[in-house]
Amino acid sequence: MKVSWRYPVQVLGLAAACLLTGWMGLAFTYDSIQGSLVWLPAGISLAALLLYGYRLWPGVLVAQLILSAGLPPAEFVAATLGSTLAALLGTWLLRHWPDFDLRLSRVKDLLVLLLLGGVLPSGLKASLLLFGEEGLAGELSNSWLVGWMGDTAGVLLFTPLILTLKPRQHSTASAPWRAEGWVALLSLGIVCSLVFGDLLPFDDQGDLPLAFLPAPLLIWIAMRLSLHWTARAILLVSAISMLGTHLGHGPFVRESITESLVLLWSFMVVDGLLAMLLCAGIASLREMADRLRLIVEANPNAILLTDRDGRIVQVNAQCQRLFGYRPAELMGQPVEMMLPERYRRRHAGYHRGFIDRVEARPMGPAGTCLPGAGMATRFRSRSGWPPSAAKRRRRARRGDRYHRTARRRAGASAGAEFPVDAARYDRCIDAGAGL
Repeated sequence: MKVSWRYPVQVLGLAAACLLTGWMGLAFTYDSIQGSLVWLPAGISLAALLLYGYRLWPGVLVAQLILSAGLPPAEFVAATLGSTLAALLGTWLLRHWPDFDLRLSRVKDLLVLLLLGGVLPSGLKASLLLFGEEGLAGELSNSWLVGWMGDTAGVLLFTPLILTLKPRQHSTASAPWRAEGWVALLSLGIVCSLVFGDLLPFDDQGDLPLAFLPAPLLIWIAMRLSLHWTARAILLVSAISMLGTHLGHGPFVRESITESLVLLWSFMVVDGLLAMLLCAGIASLREMADRLRLIVEANPNAILLTDRDGRIVQVNAQCQRLFGYRPAELMGQPVEMMLPERYRRRHAGYHRGFIDRVEARPMGPAGTCLPGAGMATRFRSRSGWPPSAAKRRRRARRGDRYHRTARRRAGASAGAEFPVDAARYDRCIDAGAGL
């Protein structure tokens, strides 16, 4: 039986990543809280098991065995089992949650990840650690809270970064888009270094207003770029803020180390969660807009979308084939330009009445100028109720008498009534389309 070399490499790679980040976390361990504020191995192990399956659990186990070396036997067993079971439990819950998307492209995916991948498994691990510790009830409760906070922050800060790191999700990114991302990260790093390095020429006297200086750049990255860039930005802010506070700089430094660390943890988690939720919400809106655009473009009918003032905001390719106008010629123009001159003033009144009353109705009698009929309807957007006019094409299959009459009427007014040249007008007649 042939054994693939990829599996042991993946297990060893996961163990090495957990070991490296675990040693980094232990370097920021404080005696006053008896733990680390951010435990990155929790986020790495969850992401690895979600992407590559449960079979990588030995990597989590090996890393935790090494990191727990030197602990009392009871704590050693509790820490090792807790870390491994937390990763397996989080993976199982997320994989069995209906409609969970690893791309984290929706707000609900992020919330489910935080709850089922971070909050619940972290509580299980922290509870197991209590069985291996000895102390007063107050000390045990503080130990449970610190363990839960560290694992939850690790999942929030690192798991989205890994899940959105797959190369195929960034292969189509344009060079200007990537350049904007790096410029934004560089600017964010400079601002955070100034804030958490006490390099600014003034002091906030401990009132925390300086902590909000990186927020505009985080919002910019969340609104303009992808979730992966947002996760990078959050990790950068968290790393600089942790290092600065650890060295005694920045707005979170207090006389009480516990107070400083609680403020720092709240800053990292709240800013990270809000930035990723904002990015996911905007991504959902963009996806809805893209779907609407594809529906409009793929429709075999000529479709014009107008705003409340009756100005054209979107057209599909069928409009160009039917009327001969390029999309650039129609954008921003009043929809009355598509009507014969004698109907334009009357149509403005019809449009105002249509805005006030929600119903789908025909746009005039069929065959009055062109053989065919139109229909007006509207859909609701976040900015209100923009009307939508669908110019439906009708093939010349409704009877010879109807089409002879319609073509005769259209030919009588072709030169003066329809605002296109003769070649465009003939194409409209051949398509059997009308307004």
